Amino acid sequence: MEDLTLERAHVAAATSRPTAVLTQLTSDRDAIQSAFYLISGSPRWREATYELLDTLESTIPSFRSFVVAGSDHGLLRTDAFYAYEADGVRLRDWIQNLIDERPVGSHRCSECRAK
Repeated sequence: MEDLTLERAHVAAATSRPTAVLTQLTSDRDAIQSAFYLISGSPRWREATYELLDTLESTIPSFRSFVVAGSDHGLLRTDAFYAYEADGVRLRDWIQNLIDERPVGSHRCSECRAK
């Protein structure tokens, strides 16, 4: 049996629900996720995350991501949710488009592009 990875989990989800749009939201330097990577012995959370997002976007046609600047974790649970944006697109509007089943693209903050 193969080990379950985030990539395999996304591929399995896309295969089982081919019409679903799969998404991932994160901040560029998510403090909580980075800490878990450090605890596990890897200081490469940021690089690993961008590698995963790039792989998923190139292998799963229905995958989209939204990366905001900063180190916040849990982007949906704070009032800051309404201020987050990337590429001039507000996260709030992006999610509303998902809810309304309108097409969305992947977005990364300008700081996020300089890996």
